[in-house]
Amino acid sequence: MERRTFLGGIALACLPMAAPAVVAVPPATASLDLWLAEPVVAPAGPRQPGRKGNLDPKQAEALFGFFNHIGDRWEFPASRERRRALCDELVRMKTSAEPSYWREYTEAALVIEALLRAHEGAAYAYDRLLEPMGVADAVPSRIERVKHFVAIEFIRWFMSKDGFARFGYRNYRGLMAGSFAMSPPPYRHL
Repeated sequence: MERRTFLGGIALACLPMAAPAVVAVPPATASLDLWLAEPVVAPAGPRQPGRKGNLDPKQAEALFGFFNHIGDRWEFPASRERRRALCDELVRMKTSAEPSYWREYTEAALVIEALLRAHEGAAYAYDRLLEPMGVADAVPSRIERVKHFVAIEFIRWFMSKDGFARFGYRNYRGLMAGSFAMSPPPYRHL
């Protein structure tokens, strides 16, 4: 057998094992917790890091709802329009350069939509994504990947933009008050 034929056969045999581009959301509410807890065997980093692209408006709106909830929950002073701009900037940045978070964001949108359908209050659905993560050594579940690649990134983005100011600290890089302000004390000394 020729080497090219052999390698082609292996590639064709592996196609069914490739991860689908989008995972279907289960229709039944009762199976939602099982679907969310389902282990996702994937690399430690983002899946399909080379795939770049834009999210569709429905996915972007689902992510923005969660992003805005984080801002409301922690009482960040930014207006809804400012939060929308911050969210759009982050999503565009994370899906247009390698490693791309496109796959993680599309699956997060599915998870968020499923949680919103299953729970009457949006706040409860979003709070499920802010609960502590599971065991670090375990294979991460679908909801834990959303927490790691979306929730934590959104929180970091808020903190890097104006989060420290919300807590009354002025001594950090990037804030116009500068790193030499003496009052209040630097956040590193807390």
